[in-house]
Amino acid sequence: MAVLFIDNTERHKRKSFETQLKSNLVSAHNSRYSLHGQATQKNKKDN
Repeated sequence: MAVLFIDNTERHKRKSFETQLKSNLVSAHNSRYSLHGQATQKNKKDN
């Protein structure tokens, strides 16, 4: 029983870790995208 519990805990940790990684990737992508958008708009204003 104890072994099963530990196994579930490890699996849960791994799952939450993967979820965290994915959300980090998404937010990094979003911030890069918005930065790129701001840069393009700035260039348009300058021209």
